[in-house]
Formats: sequence, structure tokens, C-alpha cells
Amino acid sequence: MARDHLTAPDMEAGIDSWREPGSGPPGAPRADENALVTLFRLFRANARVILLSGLAVGSLAFALSLMMPKRYASTASLLFQQSPLVGQLTGFNQGNQFNTVAEEGATNVALVGSRPVAAETAAQLGSGFTEKSVAEATALEARANTRIVDVTAEAATPQEAERIANTYVRVFLTARRREVQRTIQQALTGLEHELDGLSPEARNGTAGKELTQRIGTLRILSAVQSPNVELIQPAQLPDLPASPRPKRNALLGLLFGLLVGIGLAAVRQQVDERLRNLDDVESLARRPILGTVPRHPALARGTQPADLPPDVVDAFRLAEFGLRAQIGTHPMPYILVTSAAVGEGKTVCAWHLAVTMGAAQKRVLYIEADLRQPTAAKRWSLDPRHGLADVLVGSVSRAEAVQRISVPREGRAPAILDALTAGEATRSPWELFDSRAMRELLDECVVEYDAIVLDGPALPNLVEAVPLVNAVSGVVIVAAPGATLRQGFERLQDGLEQMGANVYGILANGVRRPSLLERANPIR
Repeated sequence: MARDHLTAPDMEAGIDSWREPGSGPPGAPRADENALVTLFRLFRANARVILLSGLAVGSLAFALSLMMPKRYASTASLLFQQSPLVGQLTGFNQGNQFNTVAEEGATNVALVGSRPVAAETAAQLGSGFTEKSVAEATALEARANTRIVDVTAEAATPQEAERIANTYVRVFLTARRREVQRTIQQALTGLEHELDGLSPEARNGTAGKELTQRIGTLRILSAVQSPNVELIQPAQLPDLPASPRPKRNALLGLLFGLLVGIGLAAVRQQVDERLRNLDDVESLARRPILGTVPRHPALARGTQPADLPPDVVDAFRLAEFGLRAQIGTHPMPYILVTSAAVGEGKTVCAWHLAVTMGAAQKRVLYIEADLRQPTAAKRWSLDPRHGLADVLVGSVSRAEAVQRISVPREGRAPAILDALTAGEATRSPWELFDSRAMRELLDECVVEYDAIVLDGPALPNLVEAVPLVNAVSGVVIVAAPGATLRQGFERLQDGLEQMGANVYGILANGVRRPSLLERANPIR
């Protein structure tokens, strides 16, 4: 039954040479994953953080929006038209001087937004307004692919917003008419002087007729008083405030918060050394996943097997089936259960695996072989006075130390489970495990029991379990997503491989849902 014996010096020499864990943090994308799969894995593993971040930022944006003072906006629209003659006379809105409509619109916006217009608007609005305040209250925008310029004014009340916008466009139109009239009058004066200077013969000639025609056109334009721009939509009283917009801001805040949450999750995943979900465990496990134990308060309290919820009982049954599938037709005398660190549920899993086997009408012995930090007696109200350590030092016999426990079964007579607790804690488990007494104890048990489950030491004290690893038929590793460190998990597998252990598989503990494993706290 025993393998070639690995000595303590061999183990101590080899433990420093265990290879470093593989590169990349837990949850890092695998080589065969695309970006969408990686993002989905990131979101699933950190859904709570991401959603809480989005809700927090969205709620904050909504609350701040409700506290902000309301601002109303009213818009008036101006249409600029092309007139080559007026353009030539005024230098304003010449259609042939622009390469694109966008360039023409930018020029029109610059003309509408001139400082004299803002200054005159402030003067007409009255006290409380200045050129700067009017310029800050108005926004000018050229509509795409049109010659329309929108003048939007914002104010604390709808009436004031409408007043500012209409006053602004009225001042601009008046100024443009004045400018066009001044230019036309200057042009008329010049053409009339030129006509007066012609001889009678020239007046009746081609040059005189052209001057006379141009003078007549300018007089018509002067009478029409067209500034080449007209108001097509005066400002109206707004019904709703333009800002703040609580719903829109809340939605934008939610989206921004989700992005922040994803960023935090990505950073967290890069620096967090824990195995966060079942995918992380599977990506690093070198042996199959035997089963998934759900997270349940009943396990944390040390509930007796008969009082466990059905889903927890079924989880351990499935884990036993998975273990049997790995063992096959070979006998199953000894199973060593270990983990990468203390507090990952190793003792809970070892105990209930033994109970599940006992409920299947098997003769099963549970041995608590973690002699430094024994917890089984306290957790399941067993007698702590005599245990494995006492048997190995010869102070009591095995028959005196083993405690027989009745395991209730639904509709059938209760099964029997034998338990051997750790006994008195000791600082030198290695000598006890490597002793002749330990070998004799195991030889006796293999004859009497169908299966023996050893609750062994965790990784920090794994060197103590070398004699046990040499004796057992296989090892089960307990990993708790949300608690197990990646480095410890890989070092445990490295160490067991160096010891030549036959690792049956991994038992995932503290799983919220077997199919959607997120950050679940382990059973401690």
C-alpha cells in the first residue's frame, strides 16, 4: 500500500525548489479567449462592484441635479441669404468666397457674435446686464448643411430667456440694416459723383447707362432695407428647463459609473491574488473538479449532517460520485484532504465527505490529522480528550480514542461513522506521522474500514504530511474561491507532485452557485 518513502531531508531540500507560479493574475485571459469572453468573465466575477459603482454614481448625479438651480433656454433662428450685389457692396455673406457651407456658417456665427451686438443687447435689456453677461448667456450655432444660425439664450426664468434671445436677434438685425444702408448710401454717393462727372455724350452712352442702372438698383435696395438676413423663428417661452436634467444626468452617471466599476474591477483583478471564481480554479487546476460545495450558513455553524439543507447534502453526494469516477474500480482505503491555507473549509469538506460515505452503508473512519490546529472536536461537539496524537504516543488505545457517531438516513436505519479527532495539540507532528505507531495504526484501519478520510495539514505545514502522502491512495485539494491565493494553490499542487502524490481532483468550497460562481466567501 505504501509508496517509496520520502524522507524529511529530501522534502526540506526540495521545498525550496518548487517552481514559481505561472505568470498572469487570477482571472487573466486565457490564450484561446477573445476580448468579449474576457470582458464577460471580468463582469461576471465583479458584477457586484461594477453595478454598485454604476448605481452610486448615477444616484449621486441625480441628487446633484435636483439640487442645482434650474436654467431655461429659448432659441431664435436667423436665415442668411446670398445676394452677390449686396455682398459686393457690404463685403457680407458673399456666396462665392466660401469653399464649404460649414465655412460660411462659421463666418455667419462670428458676425452674429460680435462684441457690439452683445454690448447693445445689454444696454437694451437694462440694469443687471453687461456685455460679458449677455455673451455668456447666449450660445450661437450654425445648423449643419444650412445657412441658418440659432441664437439660444439661457436664464433663470423662461421669460428672461425669451427676452434675451429676441432682443439679441433684434439688435443684430437692426445693426445689419444700418450697416447695409450706410454702405449703400456710400456707394450711391460715389456712383452719383461718377455720373455727374461724365460728359453729356458719355451719359447717353454705355458707361452712363450702366451707372444709371446700378444707381437705380441701389436705390431699390435702400428702400427695401434688406440686410441679407432675416428672422425665421423668434424665441418662444420654454415649457421645461434646459438644465439640470436629472434623468439624463442619472443615466450618464450610471454609464460613467459602470465604466469606472469596470476599470476598478480590472485593476483589482490585476493586483488581487485570490482565485475569484470557478473559472479561475479550473484554469489553474491540474486535475478535474470533483464537485462544488455551496456556501451555506449551516456549514459554517458546524451543523450536524441530519440538519443540513438538501442542496448541501446533494453537493457532497455529487462530490463523492466525482471522487468515485476518478478512483474507478480501485479500492479506496485512504483519502488525504488538504488545502493551500487554513480557513478554506478543508475540515468541513473532509468531515462531510466521510459522513456521505458512511451514509452509503460503508464503514468509514474520519481522522483529524491536522495536529497543530485541530477544530473538529469543537465544531461537532466531540470529546476532545483523546485523539490521534494520544494514540500515537501510546497514552490510549485506538479503540478508546475512536468515537462512534450515528448518521441519520431518510427512511432507513442510521449509518455509523467512526471519528478520531486530533487529540492534544502538538508542535512536532512530523515525528508522530513518521513513527512506527502511525504505520501500525494505518495497517489496522485498512483492514477494518472501507474508507479512511484524513483531514491533513494545509500547505504551510504540508511537509509534515509527507509520511501520510506516502501512505494514502490519493489526495483531494480543497480550494475556496474568494479566499484561496493563486500562489498558494499552485505551490500546493507543485509540492504534491514532487512528493509523487496521486491527486484525485479539486473540491471547490464556498460556491454561491455551481454554474455561476462569483466572489463567494468560503466556509470557515
